[in-house]
Amino acid sequence: MFPPRKSLVRIKTGESIFSTSTASKKGFYPDAKDIKGFKIDIRFVVDVGRKEIDVAVAEVAKNDSKDKTISDQEKLLREGKDIVDAEIIKPCHAYLLQITCSDCIVSSILLGSNGLYVVLY
Repeated sequence: MFPPRKSLVRIKTGESIFSTSTASKKGFYPDAKDIKGFKIDIRFVVDVGRKEIDVAVAEVAKNDSKDKTISDQEKLLREGKDIVDAEIIKPCHAYLLQITCSDCIVSSILLGSNGLYVVLY
């Protein structure tokens, strides 16, 4: 009946970058300069103290080309893995949304066991 004074989940749009994604990418390219994580169309974050905690990511595309769909799905999976890795509380799920034209796929990723990430569609 009465909305909360402050929203629990904040939405960040406009190709923002998750800091853990940048750190993860730097691990693969230690000698490279100016490494940036993947740009994500929409991030759903919760503010805990001075820290942003990502809970979901989304990619949006107007066209449904096969290459773009696969590329976006790969990016979402990597970002979801980084979200799960960044969380202290286990078990933890990251939610992934892939929106193409009028279709929307919602999935989640979790750490099944050490080094094994499971995606639920």
